[in-house]
Amino acid sequence: MIGSRRSWTLGLLAGLLAVTMVFPSYAAKRSPIKSITFSIKAHIVPDTEFGEEEIEFETSSSRFSIDDYEILNEDFMWNEDSVPRLRVTMTADEDYYFPALSKDKIKIKGGAEFVKATRQDSNSVLLMEIRLPSLDMTLRDLENVTLSADGTASWDAIAAAGSYEVRVYRDNKAVGAAMETKTNHLNCREKMTKGNASYTVKVRPVNKHDASEKGEWIESSGIYIDESQAAQFRIILRAAQAFGYSLLITADGGTAFPRGYILQTAGMRLVISGISLMEKDICRPDGSCGMERSTTVRRMAICFQTV
Repeated sequence: MIGSRRSWTLGLLAGLLAVTMVFPSYAAKRSPIKSITFSIKAHIVPDTEFGEEEIEFETSSSRFSIDDYEILNEDFMWNEDSVPRLRVTMTADEDYYFPALSKDKIKIKGGAEFVKATRQDSNSVLLMEIRLPSLDMTLRDLENVTLSADGTASWDAIAAAGSYEVRVYRDNKAVGAAMETKTNHLNCREKMTKGNASYTVKVRPVNKHDASEKGEWIESSGIYIDESQAAQFRIILRAAQAFGYSLLITADGGTAFPRGYILQTAGMRLVISGISLMEKDICRPDGSCGMERSTTVRRMAICFQTV
């Protein structure tokens, strides 16, 4: 009986000793996370409510995970000039912990800036505050990208874009290289000279602060260009190439329009044809042949006749 009690007591002491040895051993095995690297991809649209934004975090590290974020801005909606501030929750793997890290040990890809960090739960949780660029500096997807029947591509301008790249597609195949414009519209007729085909455009913005940052390609709906319309585009293009300067085209002495635009009104049609334009094909507003150049603008009038 006594031997049994003694054996039980020794067993209890051995168990307690084992328990006390386990926890120091576990703590000693935890290793510090010596640096933090992650990327962020944010899609935040002005005039939308908090919670409607799309924010993705990604890290290749197996030592910690990114669990959630909290919006720190005081408003309830994103504005055009909002500067998003987030608190990101990170959790260390059970074999690691977060030590105090200097700013140079934290690398964030995607344009966000580190502000500060606090540790919780025995350094197993890190709450990191970050700041994203102002929304007026952040590229977002273009809206209302369209291609009109006269070959003009247009879209809604965005504040962060310094320029836009435009690609023309004929029957789902790219036509030449991308074109660039600093406005929210572009004449694409020079790439639409083949008729009986369907055309679309794809447009993406280029960041005005960093030209290496470009947005997503957004495609317009398709339009069908028949051979007659394509022939008009070819004539406009040949006229521009033949005279080698910015053309202002008029009809019957009417108002001048931007380069490459032909004014067509009821009862009038274009009658010029052929590979190149000759002087006989050019008329003055009074109907006489020859090219007219004013002293203030260079102008060319293309002959029309009543149908």
